[in-house]
Amino acid sequence: MVVSVLLDVALGMLLMWWLYKDNHISMLANTLVPAADHVAKELEELLQWLMGAPAGLKMNRALDQVLGRFFLYHIHLWISYIHLTVCLLSRSTS
Repeated sequence: MVVSVLLDVALGMLLMWWLYKDNHISMLANTLVPAADHVAKELEELLQWLMGAPAGLKMNRALDQVLGRFFLYHIHLWISYIHLTVCLLSRSTS
């Protein structure tokens, strides 16, 4: 158990050193943020469709709206967190 924890910590530190060494973290963020934005947009469109009458199915309208808003809110939080993290990481590497 101790060896597993020590190996995990050592590999984590090695990864962080590599990411910060030649500014790999900014390159990675600049590559992944547009992909995350695209995924969030697609998820939002899917949720909007599911909140309506998907494929003509009649579902509980109130429950659809509550669950849809709940998941839309969490997608918004996720994207906001990603953008905030990228801003903070780009400042710390400069």
